Amino acid sequence: MKALNVTRAETRRPVETRDQREDTRRLQLIEATVAVIGRRGYARMTLADVTDHARLSRGIANFYFKTKESLLLATLEHLTGEYAAAWRKALADAGPEAADRIDALIHSEFSPKVCRRDRVAAWFAFWGEARTRKAYARVCTTTDEQYFRAVVGLVEELTKETGTDIGAETIASGLCAMMDGFLHNYLLDPDGFDRAGARRACRVYLASLFPTAFRARIEGDERPRRPVRAKAKSAEAPSAAPANDAETLPAWTYRDAEFHALERERIFKRTWQLVAHVSELPGAGAYASLSVAGERAFVVRDGDGVPRAFHNTCRHRAACLAPADRGTCGRAIVCPYHGWTYGFDGRLMAVPAEPAFLGLDRADYGLVPLEHEVWQGFVFVRFGGDGPSVAAMMAPYATELAPYRLADMVPERPGVWSDTTDADWKTVMDNYLEGYHIPVGHPGLQRMFGGTYEVDAKDHGVARATSTLRPTPSSVWSERAYQRLLPEVVHLDEDRRRAWTYYSLFPNTAFNVLPHNVSFFQVLPLGPGRAMVRAAAYSLPDARPAMRAARWLGGRINHRVYLEDDRLVRSVQGGLGSTVYRGGLLSDKEICLRQFHGELRKRLPIARQAERPDGALKAS
Repeated sequence: MKALNVTRAETRRPVETRDQREDTRRLQLIEATVAVIGRRGYARMTLADVTDHARLSRGIANFYFKTKESLLLATLEHLTGEYAAAWRKALADAGPEAADRIDALIHSEFSPKVCRRDRVAAWFAFWGEARTRKAYARVCTTTDEQYFRAVVGLVEELTKETGTDIGAETIASGLCAMMDGFLHNYLLDPDGFDRAGARRACRVYLASLFPTAFRARIEGDERPRRPVRAKAKSAEAPSAAPANDAETLPAWTYRDAEFHALERERIFKRTWQLVAHVSELPGAGAYASLSVAGERAFVVRDGDGVPRAFHNTCRHRAACLAPADRGTCGRAIVCPYHGWTYGFDGRLMAVPAEPAFLGLDRADYGLVPLEHEVWQGFVFVRFGGDGPSVAAMMAPYATELAPYRLADMVPERPGVWSDTTDADWKTVMDNYLEGYHIPVGHPGLQRMFGGTYEVDAKDHGVARATSTLRPTPSSVWSERAYQRLLPEVVHLDEDRRRAWTYYSLFPNTAFNVLPHNVSFFQVLPLGPGRAMVRAAAYSLPDARPAMRAARWLGGRINHRVYLEDDRLVRSVQGGLGSTVYRGGLLSDKEICLRQFHGELRKRLPIARQAERPDGALKAS
């Protein structure tokens, strides 16, 4: 979803203020500094490297940081603040026992959020410079002292509980030295680094001193949990605590065949899937089909003009009854394999050489109906499962969508456009559901909208982002022409006449609702790391030359956006197979993506596991 300025669920954020823009620019420069130090080292880092990486001008860098030294000091302070926030949160989320909290610190120290190559490289670089730079020494020493005192305090609790006569500071020093050593090993050999092995080694050390508290923790690598309250833990509960909503899904879930099979069963066969618009079923016998997750469906208009939905499978030998994406059956549904014939109500009407089928009762071999729903003119089917209707899920947006008259629209061109991509379906949806990448990934949208988007998220995986065309003309002719030529659409509310709005429906369907037309965007899984994108555009009849021009220009602009997105998702999918990437972080600018990953974890709790479990996967 093309969205930048975001809020938490049910809340809108106003247009970004000047202070917020300044904070964003400062953070861009700081993050670029971390990346450049990690790649080139402290001594070889230059401001030009930083501004090139951040894609900002040297003048902007000088505006926010008068000197290179001030940028470096701000970067160090940012890193130490980020690190302190991570370990303090780990302590706050841990159980009440001292051992729980020490274990939480160990887990946090080697988590992908903290133990990242750019962060570790920058931290060691600053520590190396701290010997000659008092400002660095002050920041580094203060941070380390706070962490060490926290560890000492926890170890003191353990020594009192167990009667251990070794000093708490001695034990804490040994533990901290071990963790620092493993971080150094990670910096030298990130590909060969074993996070779980590092955690285990720290637990073995502690188990030698506190066997009762740590021996049982040596095997496995689970996060410390909050204590269970009142209600006992279910036998079907997941084996790992829920992931932080600021963390992405783990990389292994985007490329694992067994996980993909679970998605097909637990998600795609239990959620609403869009088939077509009613305008694509112009008369009796007109049909539209869809194949997803090993299931085939088709919707056909009956003699009374009512859309009906069935499994697209002949009851004789499983042939496909409606083979085209869009088509017509004539007066009946005839199987192209052996000629079994069905009525539009699904009844088996005729069987060639019927006497040869001893004991055949036609009533037992009618087409298998599918649950279906027509929402705003779009026909959805569901192969199984339960839960709210499409109308109920989209109800929060019903009033604002009503003026568009979606049900009255007609296709702008025959058929559905489709394309395949070497990226997992989740990778494609991840990209659609956030606009954080727009300033870098979509310069055209940035020129037209300026990166200011309002976003909110609702229950059941429904979300929306919207932005309004800037009055400043774009420097690119097609974008500038669209801004200038888009005519007034008087049946829309005034604030929507120049707004592009994106709605998403879990798991894989979205609507791009624009002043000149509406299109759906649907991502179908083809396998782990491979997907198909389906899309079609619809609009109300409007013969105005300016509207025809705006639709042509809008299509040209959005096609460019699609090509940019396809390059991005292929790039991400390639990185998800890297040995150095286990998972990532999500900012507050990616609230819809947080919601999407939360819905996936809810339906497949095994996705909470940072590493792929050994053996066959189970949904829970």
